[in-house]
Amino acid sequence: MIKKINKNKGFTILETLIAVVLLSLVLNSVLTLISRSLFTAQYAKNDMIASYLLQESADYIRNTRDTQMKIDPAVGWGNFLDFYNLNDSNGQQTRVCKIKIYPGSISSPTAPECSNNNGNNAPDVFYYHKDTSGGSYYSTEKGSDYADTTFSRLVVLSKNNSGDEVDVSITINWKNGNNSKSKSYNLSFTDWQTN
Repeated sequence: MIKKINKNKGFTILETLIAVVLLSLVLNSVLTLISRSLFTAQYAKNDMIASYLLQESADYIRNTRDTQMKIDPAVGWGNFLDFYNLNDSNGQQTRVCKIKIYPGSISSPTAPECSNNNGNNAPDVFYYHKDTSGGSYYSTEKGSDYADTTFSRLVVLSKNNSGDEVDVSITINWKNGNNSKSKSYNLSFTDWQTN
């Protein structure tokens, strides 16, 4: 007995094409959403790293001031100004400083390289070091196993005319894809142990 083939069963070419187009649109939307989520997560991570680098720089400068004041309160402020090359008798001064921060440098800070602010000062570039002992950090010193990053830092210190206050401006620049980003932090340090 021969069965009669029913031509009305199955999918037509038009139905198949519509299904493929709809499936492609859904798949494309899901992939776009995943891609944007990954980029957003990376951008948020970079923003958080920039905040940490800003705070680290401010804490480093604050620590050098407090350490000098603790060692000898009578000359601590002058030693702090000397540390950042701001103890000139010419009144107000502005210096751009390259601060070297790495593990262990907080307890024994290295004197920064400070120069006059001529508007053409190049910022410090950061390198990423994934330490095999479990810690990772960013450094302005390049080592053989350090990776390049897009982060850079510019630290400007300005002493006022009376010499009892130093204004600090810290700027972190980085790139998110092709977009340049920047965060700044401005604060003042005073001779809080003035007699």
